Amino acid sequence: MIYTIKNDRLSVNVSDFKAELHSIVSVKNGREYLWQGDEQFWRDRAIIPFPVCCRLTDNKYIYNGKTYEMRPHGFLQASTPAVVEKTDDSITLRLESNDELKAIYPFDFTLDVKYTLVDNAVKHEITVYNNGDVMMYFSTGGHPGINIPFCGGKFEDYYIEFPEAGDVKMVYLTDERFRTGEYVDFPLRDGKYLDMVHSLFDRDAIFLVGTGSKAILRNRNNANEAVIVDHSASNCPYLGMWHKPLTEAPYCCIEPFFGTPSLDGVVDDIAKKDDIVALSAGESFRLAFDIIIED
Repeated sequence: MIYTIKNDRLSVNVSDFKAELHSIVSVKNGREYLWQGDEQFWRDRAIIPFPVCCRLTDNKYIYNGKTYEMRPHGFLQASTPAVVEKTDDSITLRLESNDELKAIYPFDFTLDVKYTLVDNAVKHEITVYNNGDVMMYFSTGGHPGINIPFCGGKFEDYYIEFPEAGDVKMVYLTDERFRTGEYVDFPLRDGKYLDMVHSLFDRDAIFLVGTGSKAILRNRNNANEAVIVDHSASNCPYLGMWHKPLTEAPYCCIEPFFGTPSLDGVVDDIAKKDDIVALSAGESFRLAFDIIIED
């Protein structure tokens, strides 16, 4: 089912299937800023990876000596969380562990996904509760696809500004889209700009460190409009960017992540996986980021 939340700046649709954003429309100009899905390029719009980000080698991981299977980005993509709270400008959806999920992920958890509109921002909160009595291991993040173009022009007219960028490195991926363990220099234009060209994604996603907490997507011919992904509330260690490789897909996913693909050829022990979140019994973890529309 599709639910609508709205204020005087934005009208936003959310699906209970996958707890996924389905639309971000400006009340002022009527423009759609969120990718609307297309089987040719990517059928989804803004998935939420959980309890893994990206690919596991052979779609498997190990916990306590037992091997489990897990699809890329985890099982939330095949789940329908319950709506537990809804107001005019916010909605909260909840997924809880059950016997079926524990067969592939043996932890007791509650996952809350909340969307709240504040002025021109879609505030996105992912909260994980460890309801069990053992340490819980997971990765999560955001994966919103942003329409390009969203204010005229062509894909190559757009760029991302990283105003807080430092020494930016890229996680090097194999052709099979797994990590090698290497970090390589990823120079930005003038130290803070990344120009949008489709060939950026010929080898799949780009995972960056050192970009800072803000990514500002603009059209070089219309600097008054922008889509800003701001994860300063969580300072995610990685920022991913992606569209379907070897295509001219008209979108770019901007992805604040706690997690990365597995190392090439390594079936991870999830308790030892790089950048895994380890959550103690009875504790909670919160990832928050904003999608801000400057219109």
